[in-house]
Amino acid sequence: MGWESEQENTKEPVDKAKRVWYGILICLVIMPILLWATHEEKVYNSRVKVKHILVSAPENDVSARAVALEKIQDVKRQLDEGANFEKLAKLYSDDESSNTRGGMLGWYIRKEFVKPFDDYVWIGEIDAVSDPIETSFGYHLIVVVDRTISDAEQYQLELNERMLQLNRGVSE
Repeated sequence: MGWESEQENTKEPVDKAKRVWYGILICLVIMPILLWATHEEKVYNSRVKVKHILVSAPENDVSARAVALEKIQDVKRQLDEGANFEKLAKLYSDDESSNTRGGMLGWYIRKEFVKPFDDYVWIGEIDAVSDPIETSFGYHLIVVVDRTISDAEQYQLELNERMLQLNRGVSE
C-alpha cells in the first residue's frame, strides 16, 4: 500500500515548546554555578581591623593621666624591644572587652571610634605600633591589622588628588 511509504518519509513534528523549556532548565542550573564561580566580594563601606592597648585615666585627673602616660610609654618601649603585643595587651590593657583577645577589637567602619583614635586608624601604617594616642578614655597603643577602602571612597580620594594637582598648576 502506498500510504505506508509516504509515512516513512515524513518527519515527526518537533515540539518547540519542549526545547525552550529544556533550555530554560539548563540555564537555571548553570547560572548559579557561574555566579558562584565568578563572585567577587565587593566592599561597600570602608572598614578597618584594629587591636589596641588602653591604659585608662579619668579625663580631668591630671596626675592619673601622667601616670597612665608613663605606663603606656613603658609598654611602647617593651614593644619596640620585641615584646609580644597580645601578651602585653592581656597584662596591661584596661579595655576588658578586648584584653582577653590580645587587644583585638575587630572590624569597624569610619567614625565608630573617638576622633583621635579614628583619625589614626585610617592613616596609620598597617602592622605598626602607634605612638601613644590620647583620648577621653586614656592612652592607646594602636595596631592597624587590615584596612579596606571602598571603591566609592577610593574614587573620591583620586578626585581629591586630581583637584589638588589642578590647583597647584593654576597657582604656579
